[in-house]
Amino acid sequence: MVRLCHPPAAALGLVLCACSQSPLLDAPPSAPPEADPATAPSEVISASFSDIYQLFLRRTLSIQVRSERWARSYRDRWVRWTGQLAAITPTGVKFRHLSTTFTYDVSVIINEPQRSQLRRLVTVGKFYTYMARMKRFDDLFKTLYFDQGILLNPGPEGTTGRLVEPPPPLKTLELPAGPG
Repeated sequence: MVRLCHPPAAALGLVLCACSQSPLLDAPPSAPPEADPATAPSEVISASFSDIYQLFLRRTLSIQVRSERWARSYRDRWVRWTGQLAAITPTGVKFRHLSTTFTYDVSVIINEPQRSQLRRLVTVGKFYTYMARMKRFDDLFKTLYFDQGILLNPGPEGTTGRLVEPPPPLKTLELPAGPG
């Protein structure tokens, strides 16, 4: 039996012990998903940024309804959008889509080898088309988080694009049809 001198340390020890017994921590890591969106064309959806923003970031629908809808029809699906590059981060890029956004609307994790080349390939403030897999939404900060992203035809000149106005709230509580 181990005797701990300080009660807070004992409590921490119990928490750490309990956490280490968690089946979530004992599970083997899953294999990384396929990074090439070209291999998953059936998972690419045609929903626009405005469609997703209106459904998931406006808070018109309950979090339960939005979460169920996200899990069923959007999570792990691919999108192809054009946005204004707001920032380059150590793990990827941030894009603005709304004219009213000061920081960013979408955070995209970019995989190697493109990630290490971003600073010399792209220019903050220019528009770029990207493809990425949708992972989660955050309605508090009104942000979408994607992974497995790739910039299509990156270059310092960017591509044509424009920021959009925020879409209006849904007028009805009836959900529009999903992509799937």
